Amino acid sequence: MVAPTVVLFDFFGTLVTYEADRTALRYTSTHALLSGWGSDLDHDAFVVERDAASIALEESSSDSHVEHSMVDAAMAFGERVGLSLDDVRCAELIEVFLDEWAAPVRIVPGTPQMLRRLADRYRLGLVSNTNDAAMVPALLATHDIGDVFETVLLSVDHGHRKPHPSIYQAALDHFGCAASDVVFVGDSYEADYLGPTTAGMTAYLIDPAGARSVPPGRRLSSVLDLDSALDAIAG
Repeated sequence: MVAPTVVLFDFFGTLVTYEADRTALRYTSTHALLSGWGSDLDHDAFVVERDAASIALEESSSDSHVEHSMVDAAMAFGERVGLSLDDVRCAELIEVFLDEWAAPVRIVPGTPQMLRRLADRYRLGLVSNTNDAAMVPALLATHDIGDVFETVLLSVDHGHRKPHPSIYQAALDHFGCAASDVVFVGDSYEADYLGPTTAGMTAYLIDPAGARSVPPGRRLSSVLDLDSALDAIAG
């Protein structure tokens, strides 16, 4: 195995923990905003309808992996429940909703220190699926780790989400390297293991429960295990 020069990270579920089930969160401020606009949905009905609108968008591009934006999601929700949203209201709805969605996001303890150690030895990049262009950079800044990444490649900016082949190629184009020079680490089998592996990268899957079948040595219990995995490659 060629010793890598580049390490690419997923973000959500890898560097930070988050609530993957959108319906498990409380959106008190978002619901209050909608009520002020005349919506008669109660909180739980709003959560169900908002999630259904997003699921419909995701399913519509399940084969193409074309990424939708938060504007797309907000407008789809409005159409679904008969709520008219102009540009101003759409932007306000997105801002309030994302603030509440991001509230439980927490960085994995020890991650900033690990990233700075790795940045002394490798070129680092971030490749994340997200529907909002501002959220990930803001969270990186909040946790004071934005400067360790040479590039932050977001699906909403790129136009396609992982595991579309083009997003991995875009990362390779940025670094000007071969896929064999790259290690990719993340928590999604399709997006962060199968996709990068198919692209020719060495991938590590964060899968502490052993839910997926991956070769020996390619499963991590936490992103913090990457240190030792990279040491093993380096010999």
